[in-house]
Amino acid sequence: MPIIAFVGIPGAGATTLTKFLGKGTNCCGHFLSEEDEKTDSCDCLKDNYAFGLRMKFRLERIKHLYMAQKQSENGQIVFIDGYYDKLMRFYLGEKGCRWLMKSSDPYFKVAKEISYIDYRLLPDVDIIIGLRVSFDVWIHFLKNRGRPLDLNVDFQKECFLGQDIFLNIAKQYCVSHDKIYLEIWQEVNQLEHIVENIKLKLKKIGVLSV
Repeated sequence: MPIIAFVGIPGAGATTLTKFLGKGTNCCGHFLSEEDEKTDSCDCLKDNYAFGLRMKFRLERIKHLYMAQKQSENGQIVFIDGYYDKLMRFYLGEKGCRWLMKSSDPYFKVAKEISYIDYRLLPDVDIIIGLRVSFDVWIHFLKNRGRPLDLNVDFQKECFLGQDIFLNIAKQYCVSHDKIYLEIWQEVNQLEHIVENIKLKLKKIGVLSV
């Protein structure tokens, strides 16, 4: 059964959708815990602690990805709330994605090498759902999350520029790997409607029966 991954800029709603899509569909969902994600901060991303923090999150995401692979092989449909590590090699250091890690970071070359290995070795997914969001809606989502980094204006400007990069790379991955790419627009206070819209899209391609 398929592994379905969400791709979008941080705060676009992937974790929320992953949680809700498991309800009533007999699907599994994998996402980082809110407690883990709240450990980010502007201060810790300014020094060498950034690399360690990225590797901590990478470890958790990869663990969930391999768990998803096993569940998929056992006949379950699985949602995961991101696919950053598999695709990292294409956007690490690129304009709009430098908030992830600056090329001046002493660990940048190491991170880049890891990203190439991850692209080669990490499991493929079957479907990617791209989350597109307007700037105003995104800022609304970020304010509700209330994480320190989300409130940084420089982060907001840089990160939003990366939206097209994230989604275009996801599309290219799907084309080159013969996978399915779907895209939706996120809206404020439309969670149930968007969840149903995703279910409908997946039903049309024969993935879901509900």
